[in-house]
Amino acid sequence: MPEGSPSLQQVNIQLQQFNGQDVARIGYIGTSAELVLKNFVHGGFVELIVENAAGAEETLLRASNLAAGGVLVNNTLTGSGFERVLTTSDLGTGSPVTTHALDDHSDVVLAGAADNDMLYRSGGNWIDTAGGLTWDGSTLVVTGDVQAADATGPIVVNEAATAINPTLIPNRGNLTTGVGGVTDKMSFIVEGQEIARIQAGSPQQPEGHKKLQFIIGPTPAAGGGSPFISFPGSGSPQKGFPTLAFGTGDYGFWKHSNTLNVGLAGIRQWQFVGDQFRGGTAGVGPVLYNEVPTTTNPTVNPNQNDDNTGLGIGGLDALSLIAGAAEIARFTAVGFAPDSIDLNAPTINIGAGSPSIASIVTGQTTVGGSPISTTTIASHSIGRYRSVEFKVQSVRGNDFHSTNVVGIHGGSPEFAEFSEYGSLQIPSFFGSPSAGSPNISGASATYVVDVSGGNMRLRATSRGGSGTITFKVISTLTSV
Repeated sequence: MPEGSPSLQQVNIQLQQFNGQDVARIGYIGTSAELVLKNFVHGGFVELIVENAAGAEETLLRASNLAAGGVLVNNTLTGSGFERVLTTSDLGTGSPVTTHALDDHSDVVLAGAADNDMLYRSGGNWIDTAGGLTWDGSTLVVTGDVQAADATGPIVVNEAATAINPTLIPNRGNLTTGVGGVTDKMSFIVEGQEIARIQAGSPQQPEGHKKLQFIIGPTPAAGGGSPFISFPGSGSPQKGFPTLAFGTGDYGFWKHSNTLNVGLAGIRQWQFVGDQFRGGTAGVGPVLYNEVPTTTNPTVNPNQNDDNTGLGIGGLDALSLIAGAAEIARFTAVGFAPDSIDLNAPTINIGAGSPSIASIVTGQTTVGGSPISTTTIASHSIGRYRSVEFKVQSVRGNDFHSTNVVGIHGGSPEFAEFSEYGSLQIPSFFGSPSAGSPNISGASATYVVDVSGGNMRLRATSRGGSGTITFKVISTLTSV
């Protein structure tokens, strides 16, 4: 032994060549620990012998017929070579492996354990010998269901989930109620029916939009539409992608700035803005105002850019038609009396066409009765109207006069022909009039029709006397 080398344990080596006898025996001098090799060719064995606490020899490992497989003498483990793992019986109290290999096994509970109830490591995975569990260090794979011990506890079912087949079940006593789903969709299922769904975008919803959909009710394919809530992704809600939607996803509501929008088939149709309910077409849609309507303040307006033209009210059972903040007409229902339409516009056009076939125009003029003067009390365009019938009423004090004057124009240059008929007056004159007095006391003026300045005019000449005269004229005109 070279100088400076560590001291070595002396060993005893014996070699024999007989069948069934020791081929080689290696042991520590002064101990009974030996390694015995016997006849390999003729069914020999390898035996590892140790000395126990009593100083007697004890076989720790004996493997026979190495070409076919090994045998553990003390614990009867058999199999192909030495590839088998140890079973629970190999860890039993007093076994050589337990006695000599485990310093502390107080935390190993073997009660009720059976053969193969072990985990072993293979290719980086821990696998139970029955094949039901696999642990790769980050993922535990279970080939069966995982359930709580309580009969009403949760269970994870090891089968394919669908929109009607839940696999995450809160109560294992009811396997048809829980959570299921398919790709990009999570379904909430009750008694085998999908009642709600969380999913990513649809063809009507961009992928960045997630949505919570409630499936109760008719499906879109049947012509209905179950509601759902859509959560916008990176973009803001827009008219084609409501955040509270129905059916295919392009019908519903969404908020933008201070406006709540209503979309139908991907088009914004209505808006709630402050106290207004507007049409979705900006600048031209109708609008409803949440304020008090009057005869000059409409609250139903056909054009949101014209807030003083529309419908108001003139009291109970009275609907006002307003233009430019002025009541043009009023429709009234008065109990059992005849209903009425009050027209405040001075001109009413009748009949299709441009210009209309006929018009009714009203007017009122007040003039002094003295001195005698001539005043135009009605005038209409000869370019639009060919003929006219004037119904005239004049009042001065207690003198009343009603008459009709018809006129027509034509010729070149233009001139008018007219005729007066149906005159009535109160009071009538009895006896010969005095100088300067009216021929008939109730008739306060005379009338002519002429053409001037492109207009056909009705002219009234007062007959003198005291007090003002009020003329009211209804012109019924026929277009050229």
